[in-house]
Amino acid sequence: MLSPDAAHHALTEHALSDELVAAAAAPFARVAMVQSDSVLVHAREDVEKLPWDQVAQPGAWPLGIEEWSALDTAAALAPEVVARLMEELAHGVRRGILGRTLPAPRELDGSVEQMLLDVDAEGCTWLVREGDQVRAVLIAFDQPVTDAAGFEAALRAWRVQVA
Repeated sequence: MLSPDAAHHALTEHALSDELVAAAAAPFARVAMVQSDSVLVHAREDVEKLPWDQVAQPGAWPLGIEEWSALDTAAALAPEVVARLMEELAHGVRRGILGRTLPAPRELDGSVEQMLLDVDAEGCTWLVREGDQVRAVLIAFDQPVTDAAGFEAALRAWRVQVA
């Protein structure tokens, strides 16, 4: 984690994306720097360790402001739709990854049952609370998404399959 002075310097002196600068300006946001030659990535069926240059591909969906829009759209899915998708994943009917359970962090409000963490070309990842435990859950799209129209179609398919 960067100190407030170091974060301000990084945000004003380096060529960072407008989205990162806007996110850092959000209330209670903290800025950190990470250095790594590889990253763990959730894929359609498993978790893979990939070199950074394979993960940071130009043109990957969603980019920039599209990511914020996609997060808002996916977060608006009805809780019963998300619960049904997770149930299907748990029963092997749907592809995705059920992460291992971990103790719930103290900062996580006890009333939160599921919280959307990420949207990418492969699917949506939620943090799910189960009593005093949490786990990350990736629900994979039926096929990879390459644009906003494909994302909307993938969410419609989820809604229809659950209805």
